[in-house]
Amino acid sequence: MENKLKIYKEKLIIENIIMAIGTAALLAVQFLRLRPSYEGKYGDFYQGFIAGMAAGLCLLLVICLVRNLMAILKEERLKALYIKENDERRAAVCTNGRSLGASIFLLTSIPGMVVAGYFSATVFFTMVVCVLVLSVCCGLGKLYYTKKM
Repeated sequence: MENKLKIYKEKLIIENIIMAIGTAALLAVQFLRLRPSYEGKYGDFYQGFIAGMAAGLCLLLVICLVRNLMAILKEERLKALYIKENDERRAAVCTNGRSLGASIFLLTSIPGMVVAGYFSATVFFTMVVCVLVLSVCCGLGKLYYTKKM
């Protein structure tokens, strides 16, 4: 068990590095005050929507970063997080509820939406619809398999 926890701890450290880079990039975009390209009738709403989405994603990354840091520093939290993430029932529901490809698509599309929002409103809204449809499908799959198992 100790060896598995050590490997898991190293995995969390790598996750933290990636999340720190993502948080820094989002904060840099926010503080540089890059303006989205859309300047139409709802330009101010659009700019606020993009800024709020970036801030929400940044907050989510910081929360996950703090959770992982607390687990790295305290052995009992590390063990609890390891058990939670390696639960067989949870893994089966996630595997049956959505595929690895869907997970990767969701995780890369959300930051991609924020970036695309600064360049093209059409691409941004298309990505929002795609992510929402995939999220609803994954959520329904998880609900179905949670009840089924």
